[in-house]
Amino acid sequence: MKMMHLTSYLRAGVALLSLAVAAPLSAFTVSLPGVSEFEGWEGLNNTNYTAPTYTGGFMNADADWGAPVQSNVSGSAGFAALDKVSGGGYFASTSIYSAFSPGTFSITNSNALAGLETVVFQLEAVSTDPIVPTLSFNGGTQSLEADLTWLTLGDTETSFGDSTIYTFQWDLSTLAGITDYVITYSGPQHFSQVGMSLYSGDTFAPVGAAVPEPSTYAAIFGSLALLTVAARRRMKR
Repeated sequence: MKMMHLTSYLRAGVALLSLAVAAPLSAFTVSLPGVSEFEGWEGLNNTNYTAPTYTGGFMNADADWGAPVQSNVSGSAGFAALDKVSGGGYFASTSIYSAFSPGTFSITNSNALAGLETVVFQLEAVSTDPIVPTLSFNGGTQSLEADLTWLTLGDTETSFGDSTIYTFQWDLSTLAGITDYVITYSGPQHFSQVGMSLYSGDTFAPVGAAVPEPSTYAAIFGSLALLTVAARRRMKR
């Protein structure tokens, strides 16, 4: 009976923790209110992307791609393209791999959704450094950082570890007349990109719960400690 009380407290603690750190999104499954569009890229490897357009290889990772990569997932609107701006990034056996040279990449949407209010960019990758994409629009250099960011575990294993799903959302509801936009981001050495998606909508709404700040984690673990103390006291009684 005492063990049942302890289990109840611990379950309550686990539930409290999961509310704050549970993954709010699965890979490439974003739902936006209102009218929305989708673009997706998958299978970013040298089986699906071969010579002559995407040559390079480990010893020549800085080679130019020759042409952007159009979205290839079913249901894509077909207005966005992925390209390498500079540095390392070639199509390896499981991903776009930057080898020993950091690379910079861009996704350009040449025909933005009418009344655009939000953009969500998801990237499944392995990275040793934070990824900080920026968004510019109408040919400008605004370089807006995402308003909301989430991290979740991916399901792809590469030579350099398991993948992470990086999700970034921009609130563009205060801006008007966006006709095109570009998202630019960089990765470090050994940066491996498995796949990505791009969602745009005419109504802004957060697509997930924000990642807790360190102070929030402290409060959560403090609550767990209090629950454990209470459980022990109850057992003694």
